[in-house]
Amino acid sequence: MKKASYTQVPQATSNDESQELHQPHLDCRSPAKRRSTTALQIAIFFASCSAIVNCVFLYQQHYRPWQLLHGLPSRYAQLPRNVPVEYVRSTDYGSLNRTIQDAAWNDPEVDPSVGFVALHDQLVMDLDLPRSQRWPWDSSKGVYGLQASHELHCLHTFRLAYNEYHDGVKKEDQSYTYGHVMHCLNILLQTVMCNADDTPLYFGRLHANVDTTNPRAGIGSIRMCRDWKALNAWSRSHSACYVFERDIGENRTEFDRYKFCPDGSQPWLKSKNSDGSDGKDLKERYMTTSSLKISN
Repeated sequence: MKKASYTQVPQATSNDESQELHQPHLDCRSPAKRRSTTALQIAIFFASCSAIVNCVFLYQQHYRPWQLLHGLPSRYAQLPRNVPVEYVRSTDYGSLNRTIQDAAWNDPEVDPSVGFVALHDQLVMDLDLPRSQRWPWDSSKGVYGLQASHELHCLHTFRLAYNEYHDGVKKEDQSYTYGHVMHCLNILLQTVMCNADDTPLYFGRLHANVDTTNPRAGIGSIRMCRDWKALNAWSRSHSACYVFERDIGENRTEFDRYKFCPDGSQPWLKSKNSDGSDGKDLKERYMTTSSLKISN
């Protein structure tokens, strides 16, 4: 029998394998298919661009950035402009009947004292506020007056000053000096210019003015406002227990003006220094100084 013979098959070297791995991939598709794929990719690209452009166009047509601002909370009390308020011709605040007018302005909801708050130093730092004079019942808190409270005080000042002038009260007997009244006028002017309200108010016998003989600008227009009662609630939750420019009785000191807490609490019974120690020395220091007095 013939012996079987074997021939060695040459093995590919590592260099050969490397060359094979690095050989370019050949696209076996026909030219027509390759052109079809490229055209499809281009079509998808332009369709995507068109969709994006259409979305942007529709967004611009319906997007009202000022409407989004209504939902943004205020910096300190976190109040959005979510209360629609109609611009009306008159309210009890402007009544010519002095009894009705006085009752409206004496409402606790428009008492400037509500806006005097005691804020903890940590909160003050978080809100990037300047340091203020100390609250007598806790030296880790400062006393602040809200801007709205300051403006409200000025409105009270104008009303009283004008009513006294209207009633013929002698200059020396009037409640406020001319300088104080002009100070308040300046405060309100600064607020008007700061807000720079650009809302156009219509004129003429139209809309809510259609049946009136003496139309007023903008009557019936709706404004988006912050919730005044919510602001007062926030203020009361941080109350400085202070009453401003109110008769609190004879033989009372400025110190006693900090004893009118809206929740009925009595923080002076447990007053403390910023280090947590008893606040007896703090009270004694304030009792002998005028550093508690607040002036608007």
